[in-house]
Amino acid sequence: VGAMAARVHMSLRNFSRVFRSEVGHTPAAFVEKLRVEAARRHLEETDQSLDQIATSCGFGSADSMRRSFHRVLKVAPNDYRQRFCQQ
Repeated sequence: VGAMAARVHMSLRNFSRVFRSEVGHTPAAFVEKLRVEAARRHLEETDQSLDQIATSCGFGSADSMRRSFHRVLKVAPNDYRQRFCQQ
């Protein structure tokens, strides 16, 4: 979030305030949703491991990806893959 604020030449506090009023989510929640969406696509379209997907989508670990999946989609990544895998 700090990098995004710096890129648009705003203070972190002001950026967070403006972002939330314009987008409807905090910057951190928005980034988390983007990462979960990217991981979701990887789960559907590849056979990569959870660790590989977590790394490529910007999560610190497979555990943090699991927690985000539960928070955003209310399902575990493995369960998601079993339900929606196209392979």
